[in-house]
Amino acid sequence: MPDGSRVKEGERICELDSSPLKDRLVNQTITTRAAEAAYQEARLAREVAEIALTEYVEGTLEGERRTLKTTIASAESAVRAETVRLERIRDVRKRVKEALAGNGGAATPADMVAELDIEDRLGSAERALERERRALERAKARQEVLEKSTSKKRSAELKGEVEHRRSDERPLPNLRPGMVAQVEILVPELENVLSVPFKAALWYENKHHLAVKKPDGGFEWREVTIAHSDRTIAVTGQGLKSGDVVALGPLALWSEAEKRRKFGRPSNEE
Repeated sequence: MPDGSRVKEGERICELDSSPLKDRLVNQTITTRAAEAAYQEARLAREVAEIALTEYVEGTLEGERRTLKTTIASAESAVRAETVRLERIRDVRKRVKEALAGNGGAATPADMVAELDIEDRLGSAERALERERRALERAKARQEVLEKSTSKKRSAELKGEVEHRRSDERPLPNLRPGMVAQVEILVPELENVLSVPFKAALWYENKHHLAVKKPDGGFEWREVTIAHSDRTIAVTGQGLKSGDVVALGPLALWSEAEKRRKFGRPSNEE
């Protein structure tokens, strides 16, 4: 209302411009709905990926295993049958030869036709046996490839797809600038420990060591226990006392010969 206007109790005299807040509300509502839609889409994609994994492991893979098992069993049966057939033909050929030898080796035309027929049957049986053996070998090779390569590769691909879709489903990829988040950082609580820069600790002989400065200016090596390390500082549980000075580049204190004795080879690390 204009300055100097007469007003009554409860009458509105001014109103803050709420249009920017309304615009923000509209935008945030749209963003929220888009995020919900994206979440539902990501959840559906994750469920589809899980179904595909289950379908392969419990369905397709098991079906391939059963098919190969049946193929191998059939091939083994065929090999046994052809082996018996071959041995039977060889036995007949042997008896025919023995009969001819008993007749003084004189073969009639009928004998020669019979012997030729036996040789043909023998060759056919040998080729059939070889085919069945090769079929058995191929089936076993496919089974080996399936178990050692194909199934593991496909399962890993499908599991990776599930994890990828699960990560899309998590709310963290949908965070945007301006949003508020609550973060909890977990750190270990250690008592009665000292800390030094991590690069001061040197690992050899299956233990951690520090080069500690002596009163005369030299250094001595002390075995220490690392209670915790975050790759920036190493917290020692024992082997060090407050006030000790340690070398940050302990390798520089060693000669090449000493490095070779400790590590088996020269080292340029500092």
